[in-house]
Amino acid sequence: VQVGDYIEAGEQLGTLYPWGYYDFTHIHFARVRCSGSIWNGNWWTIDNPLMDVINHVDQDLPVFQNAIGNDLFAFRDENGNYLEAENLFGSFDIIVKCYDICNSSWKIDVNKLEYKIRQANAPANIVYENFAFQYDFVLDTYHAGTQDDMILNTIYSRDNTCYSIGNYDEREYYHIITNSDGDSLITENDASEIFDSSTIPNGEYLLEVTIQDASQNEVSESIQITINNDIFYGDINGDGEILAYDAALILQYSVGLISFEPWQIQAGDVDGNEVVQAFDAALVLQYVVGIITEFPVQSRSDFALPEAKIKIEVKDEKLIFIAEKNLFAFEIDSAKLNREEIDLENSFTPYLSEKNNNKIAIISAIPMKGNFLEIPLNSKGNIKLDLILNTKKVLQKINNDDNLLEINKVIGVYPNPFNPSTIFKLSCEENAEVSIEIYNIKGEKINSLVKGKYSGTPSFEWKGIDNSGNYVASGIYFSTIKINEKRFNQKLLLLK
Repeated sequence: VQVGDYIEAGEQLGTLYPWGYYDFTHIHFARVRCSGSIWNGNWWTIDNPLMDVINHVDQDLPVFQNAIGNDLFAFRDENGNYLEAENLFGSFDIIVKCYDICNSSWKIDVNKLEYKIRQANAPANIVYENFAFQYDFVLDTYHAGTQDDMILNTIYSRDNTCYSIGNYDEREYYHIITNSDGDSLITENDASEIFDSSTIPNGEYLLEVTIQDASQNEVSESIQITINNDIFYGDINGDGEILAYDAALILQYSVGLISFEPWQIQAGDVDGNEVVQAFDAALVLQYVVGIITEFPVQSRSDFALPEAKIKIEVKDEKLIFIAEKNLFAFEIDSAKLNREEIDLENSFTPYLSEKNNNKIAIISAIPMKGNFLEIPLNSKGNIKLDLILNTKKVLQKINNDDNLLEINKVIGVYPNPFNPSTIFKLSCEENAEVSIEIYNIKGEKINSLVKGKYSGTPSFEWKGIDNSGNYVASGIYFSTIKINEKRFNQKLLLLK
């Protein structure tokens, strides 16, 4: 058959002949849509014609492989954490590793995958089933393309644990069978699909996966799984009780001393903000001593914690941290400080505390009061502090020459009285919303000096002009300074 010849349906065009490459033979075979030119690898392939060929013989069964270690299937949650089959909860993907062979020892991929979930004590009862995908879809180019990339990233896992690869020398196929909305069309929407275990009751089940090759050879494998969506919040060690020890474990986790299993991360997130922090440990302490009877994550309502307030003093080559209001948990990354001289065990009683390398975490069941942390300094100049006050992240910059720095505060307006200009110096957390407005004695706004986001200790100069650039007369003026939700008023006197 030559290019341009007319053919009839069912007419034999020729014999497919294996192409030798290294130590294996294979065939490039796809149904293409004619573009009016000789095929060059850039035509769209419409589907897999192997599904329609009736005179090929393949009696080799597709093969399952263990996805992780001795585990046949793998389960990965939305954050990339792998779960155990006997303790599954929340939403997760199911990953299946398998391949097929067709009259050769060379691995090729299977043709179709689907799965079912059966009751363990009554396997005939199917509680959930879904079609994963079948390799009978359109592709946009032989080499690579937008459609190809979307499909590859949807149906194959490629993280460090389950890494799919398909080159001449190595072939490992990890299929994300839950990335499917149940129909045969693969789209970008399928990539966001995931199995929500809350749709079925807690209990034991059989997960059955079926794989099929293009010759309709089919193999099924199943394992027992346990769905457990009853989270025992605050019980970190899984002993069925909530104790101060659980708070200590969260504190150790917050500074990186220990790692948590996925179920421990869920149990430790008692404030429901999807992050396990020292503040969660403080809430567990409150529960233990009876200050609270349930955790915010259980109350099903928005949790509003009053903003914590601290003061930082630089004194005698030390940073002195002073709790002023609503501080239950404090975390600091002191990478640029002399952390070896910190004695948390003796310095912070009665507050529970932990440290690990450059990280420190301190908690209390009741609001902290007064000095709660002293850190010796071993360097001069600006110091950058990464802080967490309860749950709020704060980036604070401090200069050793500053006597007293308070977060989100007006350090000073000087000179005042002034001529011809004055400087506003502020102390701001990271990306704080800052505005400064100048008013005359009649209450009329004459200058919108500052409006934007700032960090650290920024300074702003007012040169005694209004919004039109005109110099204002001598007299009394007023400034309104806003730093996030805090508001400050400052009287100004311009003398000429």
